[in-house]
Amino acid sequence: MSARRACAVIQAGRTSDRYKSRRDDQASLRKKIREIAETRVRYGYRGVHVLLLREGWKVNVKRVYRNPAMKPNEVWAMDFVSDQTFDVRQRYRGSDVVETLERVTRQYGKPKTIRVDNGPEFISKDLDLWAYMNGVTLDSIENIFFRVPPL
Repeated sequence: MSARRACAVIQAGRTSDRYKSRRDDQASLRKKIREIAETRVRYGYRGVHVLLLREGWKVNVKRVYRNPAMKPNEVWAMDFVSDQTFDVRQRYRGSDVVETLERVTRQYGKPKTIRVDNGPEFISKDLDLWAYMNGVTLDSIENIFFRVPPL
């Protein structure tokens, strides 16, 4: 079948089969965004965008917003806020954290890393054992803020 006839059958323009995209490859941009996001962990997408502009990249902020996102369940962050009321217990122990994680991971799956602060509920042996048995890395928030970026 001729290209003219095939295009007529599917109701497409005749030049569509010869179309060559003029858009440049975005792999280098994605790589640069990830490099910045790994070294400047506290920067959001707007901060990453500013750094890209300073380095001469001509990129829209919406493209930067879409690219830094990684896969689901790659990193979770946990923190508990205490509330003192008469009918709620005062302490949330490591075993309570494990129970909560068991319930949540049944629904959403297990994360690769859980980022926690140094609260007493997160420095327990129960949580450490659960993370080890489930192949989850516990990452302390202090490690993130005081991490020296690679050269």
